[in-house]
Amino acid sequence: MKDNLVTGADARNKLIAGVRKVADAVKVTMGTGGSNAIIEAIESPGHLLTNDGWTIANSIVLADPLEDMGRKILLEAINRANKQSGDGSSTTCVLTAAILEEGLKHLDGASPMDIKRALEACVPLIEDAIAKQKRDITVDEVGKVASISAEDESIGAMLQDIYKLSRK
Repeated sequence: MKDNLVTGADARNKLIAGVRKVADAVKVTMGTGGSNAIIEAIESPGHLLTNDGWTIANSIVLADPLEDMGRKILLEAINRANKQSGDGSSTTCVLTAAILEEGLKHLDGASPMDIKRALEACVPLIEDAIAKQKRDITVDEVGKVASISAEDESIGAMLQDIYKLSRK
């Protein structure tokens, strides 16, 4: 029987290696200039072209169980963000990976619970910064955003029309 017990720094390194692999695959899809990923699919036509972070992260299976656990941590973060906002899977994936990597840098000599409390203390600061940066968008901008998200101007135009009707 194979001894597969990994602990301490070795376990953390494998976990973060999985997080990095998935975040690296997802981060290239971010933004208006982002690339698409091609994923092998069982059903016809045999591949899927997407820029959706959840779809990409969910389709990756890492051979090492600890690395795959890192992927599952990112999926959990993405699922929670999607429940709250309905989108932002790529951003959530990349931010979660960055937070985990930064947290691991400070783990030596610090209590994990102290790090958790420090991160929780930052939440109001982050919310404040986001509130200061947000702005209302026009009805025309709704169509533009929807077109980018759907990668289809006709869908963006339909959503813009629906939005206009709902505001009446």
